[in-house]
Amino acid sequence: MWRRILTHAAVSTVLVLSAAPMPAIAQQPPVRADTAAIPVRMTDLMAGVVDFLSQDALRERRVGSPGGLAAAAFLAAQFAILGLEPGADDGSFFQRFDASVVESEGTLVLGGSGRTATLAVGSDLVAWPYGADQTVSVDGELVFVGFGISATEHGWNDFGDVPLEGRILVALAGDPGMADTARFSGPAGSPHARLDAKLAEAARRGARGFILLHESDRGLREWDTVYRHWSGPTVFNRLRHSGELGFAAITPLERFGDLVAQFGRDADVLVRRSTMPDFQPIPLGVHAVMQLRSRIEPAVGTNVVARVAGHPDTGGAEAVLVTAGYDCEVADDEASIAVLLGAAGAVSARGATPRRPVYFAFTAGCSPAQVGNAALVARPPVPLERLTAVVGVARPEARAGEPPAGVSALDAEEAGLERMLAAAAMQSGIPVAEWRGRPGERLSAPHAAFANLGVPGLTVSAGPLPWSGPEASEASTHDWPVRAAVLARLAHLLAGTESRPQWTGESVYRPAWERLERRRLRGVGQ
Repeated sequence: MWRRILTHAAVSTVLVLSAAPMPAIAQQPPVRADTAAIPVRMTDLMAGVVDFLSQDALRERRVGSPGGLAAAAFLAAQFAILGLEPGADDGSFFQRFDASVVESEGTLVLGGSGRTATLAVGSDLVAWPYGADQTVSVDGELVFVGFGISATEHGWNDFGDVPLEGRILVALAGDPGMADTARFSGPAGSPHARLDAKLAEAARRGARGFILLHESDRGLREWDTVYRHWSGPTVFNRLRHSGELGFAAITPLERFGDLVAQFGRDADVLVRRSTMPDFQPIPLGVHAVMQLRSRIEPAVGTNVVARVAGHPDTGGAEAVLVTAGYDCEVADDEASIAVLLGAAGAVSARGATPRRPVYFAFTAGCSPAQVGNAALVARPPVPLERLTAVVGVARPEARAGEPPAGVSALDAEEAGLERMLAAAAMQSGIPVAEWRGRPGERLSAPHAAFANLGVPGLTVSAGPLPWSGPEASEASTHDWPVRAAVLARLAHLLAGTESRPQWTGESVYRPAWERLERRRLRGVGQ
């Protein structure tokens, strides 16, 4: 039943988003500027996606799991039904990549001033090996390093001149801009706030271990959500030997504060000190021993990639990429899946061949480590310097009772895409609204991994989910086809324009874009 609903809905969505008005149904009352006189079945499309992905066998869609494989096959079938070509580098719809599934247990013992305290991995904190070692034994002095960031472009260095070799570093989640919006890139977060960036910096400093302090009070995800993502079997990109850095861990700031108070340290004072530009690392006078045992199993992840071919004369030079995750939490990603499918069908059914090809990709493993997105960045459909722009599809926090006033996007202004987004939204009869995501939203936005390497992009909100609140349900349901129409028009504009977007001079991504642009120009010269 679900297949009949979804395939019929997909075809209907293509019609509403791309075809000219049909006289046989011209008497229908207008709904929106773009949906007048065309039957809209986006509600059926969403119902089909939810119906299929909500089956018990598919609720677990972790990389390498039967549910993940079935979901990938389902999405590839929908791309084929919508008329898209395979877009992976082997000529299929599937981009496969190696990953590691890790499940750890152990203890972290703290000692100092004649006292000891023990934290259990899996209840008091989550921890995992930084490399591929299944047994990790690390001991060292704890040193608080603020946010654990060195950013010369912001005049910021949390490491000072304190020797850190052999130490276990403790750092706050996020970056100074998430605590003081006048710094760094404001509350949305900068590349320096990414956990992988902090771990890489700790490894360069010769640290033996790294503990991240999570603070829900600053608007980050609730600890229960973080714990659910990182505890139990967790998927990482394929693990290799890591050198000196033995482990990484995450624990709530409040819990850490209670612990260090036993050793005469005040966590509130540490947090206040971390916001000062002249911050220097603070040895905590506490010795720590981590004993970690892990089961590490290889897995194969699957991204689903399709494309609409570009014009033969220009289609090989550059491309546009539209992407979303397909195995985040069940309550997070189904709206973005439906909107991306609707937009893909619209672009595919449009009569005119776009100047540039448009690739559509669903990535696996988006919680918590975004391994599928990392694999897509490592093996993009075209070289990064030839990607005109990357458009991510996601949603900010749903707000019950507040149906969306318009389409919103993260980083549109910085990427020089606000006018193009406004034009696409205007054709759909809706305005561009303010992005209303969580602090640190940049860290998990689908376009962010590409932006870190310089590719201009933005992430468009798929809108609140139908179960975000009874007051918002009806408005949200009718909003999906409009959002898919905006996304399709934005992709068409990006695929057809002769100019190339670029990050603004103030953007944190500008230096990476300049390096990428030099690579592109050298290629053109050759």
